[in-house]
Amino acid sequence: MKSKISLILLATIKFGSIAQNTLLYPYGPKYQDRSTPKADDGASPEISISEYFYFYGRKYHSLYVNNNGVVSFGNPVSQFTPDPFPLMDGRAFVAPFWADVDNRITGEVYYRQSQDQGLLQRVTADIHAYFPHETFIATWAFVATWDQVAFYGSLSSKVNTFQAVLTSDGKVSFVMLNYQDIQWISGQASGGDAHTGLEGTPAQAGFNNGDADNYFNIPGSWTPSMINISSTSNVMDPGRWVFEVDVFAVPNGCVYKANFLPLNAIFWSESTCEKKCQCMLDTHTVICQANGCSADEVCAPLHNQSLKYYQLEGKVQGTAPDAPHIEYLHMVVYGQDIVLMTNSTGHVMIGGIKTLLPVILLGGKIRVRKSGFSVKIDTDFGVSVSYTGNQHVEIGVSARYQNATCGLCGTLNENPSDDFSTPNGSIVASVALFARSWQAKNVEDHCGDIQQPSTCPLTKLANYSSSEYCGILEKSPGPFASCAQILPVSSFMEVCLDDVCTSGGNRTVLCNLLHIYAERCQAANITVGQWRGETQCGE
Repeated sequence: MKSKISLILLATIKFGSIAQNTLLYPYGPKYQDRSTPKADDGASPEISISEYFYFYGRKYHSLYVNNNGVVSFGNPVSQFTPDPFPLMDGRAFVAPFWADVDNRITGEVYYRQSQDQGLLQRVTADIHAYFPHETFIATWAFVATWDQVAFYGSLSSKVNTFQAVLTSDGKVSFVMLNYQDIQWISGQASGGDAHTGLEGTPAQAGFNNGDADNYFNIPGSWTPSMINISSTSNVMDPGRWVFEVDVFAVPNGCVYKANFLPLNAIFWSESTCEKKCQCMLDTHTVICQANGCSADEVCAPLHNQSLKYYQLEGKVQGTAPDAPHIEYLHMVVYGQDIVLMTNSTGHVMIGGIKTLLPVILLGGKIRVRKSGFSVKIDTDFGVSVSYTGNQHVEIGVSARYQNATCGLCGTLNENPSDDFSTPNGSIVASVALFARSWQAKNVEDHCGDIQQPSTCPLTKLANYSSSEYCGILEKSPGPFASCAQILPVSSFMEVCLDDVCTSGGNRTVLCNLLHIYAERCQAANITVGQWRGETQCGE
């Protein structure tokens, strides 16, 4: 039983304006929606539906809309603190956001079933977009919307707006879950903070059929990451998740042990790394085969290591006269698969799911955010990655990792002489040999042979050393003069000359490098003068 507290009416109550956006389907009194009672843990009466709805192979002809973020079959759901799926008690329900909603404080829970042709045409078009091989034509739709609902025990103005759309043609069934605005994840009776709606037992989202085998958890369910669900998607539309539910299927991926996997995702199915599995592009099914680690991989349980394991890979594209760029940056940390793509500073791929920034994972153990013109990944163990979205990557590592790193960034042991160590421990003098030794082994990667970088011709070197190019770093008086006295500029000058020369004097390359040095200066509280106009980098 919930603890007794008095209801606090908000000084400023957000009334449902029913203003629609492109994500949510139309809802509210204007569309003849009904509302559930304003009751703690309440639900609609049993609703007979005009078309059969198939869910995990079972046929239903009625449903309930529950205040606590659930559409259920057979019986209403009054439970307010969610449990992770599967629940093997026979309950079957769709949970867009199972948590302790209290619409007595503020908000409405709307619902309607409809055979309106305009609505059905929109539903049909959406399903065809996400399942292009289906011949589905919707004959029935059910729209349930939790509009600006508060959480139980709320002493704040935080509200959530989300929606479940069920549709059927009498044989095939689909569900769309839409998330417009999520500001809280738990009620006070579930251990949540009355002022923030955070902490406690977070919301659960997905599907439960009441047995041990047929269920699905949307990534982040029952974790603090649920606060970010409106930024995630399995159909590349942040805030929308789409599923076929008569025989469960997801677009753009596979389901393996109730987990979503992006197409082509590769993983080991057990801790001994003896069987490698892949989500197949053509069949959307997971195929596993006996296959151990390759020569450049190590199989080890991460929780047995005193230092946190992380791996960072990148793919470089382009050659002179085009400016070479990093096509993508791939980081694996805490079991999370994070991909930063070129020129995409507004979003990140988490486990193959396009997610808007900022992102907080695992309760703050990983944070991904925009920082100036860069995207930055911060971890709670002192490793950070900054990526400009084009050419430049910076990796910061805590001193705890001394003598514990390897790869293209060196050995971090205060001995530069062994930085060019290959995976087998030998030391090479050639940059090309060093880079080739760490090249990721991937049968789908048709990288050409790595060549020793050519020397910049003296005539070009003189030109790029001028104050119109990299020389502005050393110009005195000049915009960077104060900073150059404190932050050594010689190594950065060398990088600038190499990159600008390789790109044939590309101004974008130059401007990116100058911007990075300017950010370093500003981070050290050193004033930087006006440099953009002098280098034609624009304002």
